[in-house]
This record gives sequence, structure tokens and C-alpha cells, in this order.
Amino acid sequence: MDAWSTAAVTVLGGTTVYVSGQLFSKLIFEPALELRKTIGLVATALTEYANLYSSAGATHDFLIQPSIEASKSIRRLAAQMQAQAYGIIGYGVLQKLSVVPPRDDVIAAVKELIGLSNSFPGMAVATGQAFINIKTAATIERLLRLYGRRDAGAQPGN
Repeated sequence: MDAWSTAAVTVLGGTTVYVSGQLFSKLIFEPALELRKTIGLVATALTEYANLYSSAGATHDFLIQPSIEASKSIRRLAAQMQAQAYGIIGYGVLQKLSVVPPRDDVIAAVKELIGLSNSFPGMAVATGQAFINIKTAATIERLLRLYGRRDAGAQPGN
């Protein structure tokens, strides 16, 4: 092979590797990373708004506006997480590599988040809702593996 052929093969090989890497990064890695970031934001929201969703029977006027804002924030995160879970190419492979939680668990967590967003104090909720909300938050944490294992957050004997 002459020098020009060697150079052409080298350039073509380098370009192929670069393009393949960019495709992997943009189509698989970055969407998975965005989902992981959103899961982190869900963990933050569950901690940040715990004083609102776990307030037993609190219907004070000063809690209504923060509860509405928290409800909207949690619902927005649920919608964002659902869109990201469906937008990842090769989700099953990433799941097997433990890069992302199982899609069924993410969608179940989305449903739980929506339920939680509908049940903040001051929003016409049932008696005993605070206890239900605390259990819902623990279920979300378990489904999203916020503490490392699927059974994290489960109560002994459950």
C-alpha cells in the first residue's frame, strides 16, 4: 500500500470511530444520563417537599401556595421522567448493565408521583392522606432504586 492509501484508510477509520462514538453518545449515553439526572431531581423533590406531603390534616392557608407549587413540580418531574424513559434507545441493554432502572419500575414510579402530586394538603385530600403519602414516597424510592437496591425503603416483613 502506498502512503496515500494508508492515509486514506487511516482517515476513514478515524472518521468511522468518531461518528460511531458520537452516535452512541447522542442516542444512548446522553438520554440515559438525563434520566439519571431526573431521578436525582425526584429524590431531591421527595426530600424537599416531605414537610408538605406528610403534614397530617394541614390545611392552613399559608401551606396552600407552597403545596400547589410542590404538586406542579412533582408532576413535571413525573412527565419528564416518563418521556426520557421512552426516549432511550437500547433501554433493555442499559437496564441489564444497571445503568437505568427497569422501565416498568420507572413507569410505576411515574404513576406514584402523579398520585402524590394530586394529594398534597390543602387540595381536598382524604383523612389519613399524610400516612399514604409517606408510603407512596417510600415506594417511589424503592422503584427508582434511590438507595441502591430494589428492596430499599421496604418495611420489614413486607
